[in-house]
Amino acid sequence: MRKIFLDCGSNDGCSVRKFQDIKDKDKEFEYFCFEGNPKLFKYHPVNDFCTFYPNIVYGSNEPIEFYIQGSGGGSTTSRRKYQGYLDKYKCEEEKVKYNPVVLSDFICDNFSVDDYIVLKLDVEGAEYSILQNLLGYKIQSVH
Repeated sequence: MRKIFLDCGSNDGCSVRKFQDIKDKDKEFEYFCFEGNPKLFKYHPVNDFCTFYPNIVYGSNEPIEFYIQGSGGGSTTSRRKYQGYLDKYKCEEEKVKYNPVVLSDFICDNFSVDDYIVLKLDVEGAEYSILQNLLGYKIQSVH
């Protein structure tokens, strides 16, 4: 059994560092981080225990626009939410396009049903799409 920490919407990697400090003192976990804001990529811990993916997770792999809200994070796939940010701060629009990782597929492709997985999901409104996909996904055990 592998111990896995999936950090979806990992911002600057602070959740990984905090989890390591509090819950993983014996370094038993493997870490997989997903973040779509290019301004935050450089802050991520990448080492023998941590793999970083410069991409977003979503409930489908259809191309999607990802709106950047500066280096403080808070980026989103929601155009409506982003418009409020633009109106409030009077800044220029920044966005990138991703072919997102489908979380259920990533889990099934990389882990087994015996693995212990901790999921941290903070993806600014895409949680609903991801959870709907996860709930509808039937995991089959291969023996």
